Amino acid sequence: MKFPSPIPIKEIAKKINAKIIGNDTLLATGINEIHKVEEGDITFSDLAKYSKKALNSAASIIILNEEKECPKGKAILI
Repeated sequence: MKFPSPIPIKEIAKKINAKIIGNDTLLATGINEIHKVEEGDITFSDLAKYSKKALNSAASIIILNEEKECPKGKAILI
């Protein structure tokens, strides 16, 4: 799903009370499942076994429930 307009990651983090790891200047342009994401999208993983897949996906912003090393150019919301 694409958003009508980009949303700053800092705004998303504030709304969901999340810590940002990585690039805190990103703009989210949409949200989708791990296997459908595009650059600019948000995706998430609530299971440790899918965290690596989420981090290696095309998504720019990944929501996780534990801290991980953030790939360059991306951001993680914890």
